[in-house]
Amino acid sequence: MVNQRGNFYNPKTLSNQVTDMIKKTNLDFLQYRENPVTAHTFRHAFAIMAVEQGNADLYHLMQTLGHENIQTTKIYLEKHMKRENNVGTSRIC
Repeated sequence: MVNQRGNFYNPKTLSNQVTDMIKKTNLDFLQYRENPVTAHTFRHAFAIMAVEQGNADLYHLMQTLGHENIQTTKIYLEKHMKRENNVGTSRIC
């Protein structure tokens, strides 16, 4: 991607700008995120939302994401569940 001067954006700068813009949207899956938002962030978000809304079982989600191994898909969801449990615990304490 190039800027108005025709120069390529520094990937880190672009990621930080996108992160700032997206955090202003108040999307639930970004509420507790501290790391920069990347395209990969949206893959994780899609997977989490599809399962939470009952729109996909694990096998079909694996196919949609293009994973060859269902364990890879499980990793996406396990990370989310750990975060959810930690957030719930920190709210209670």
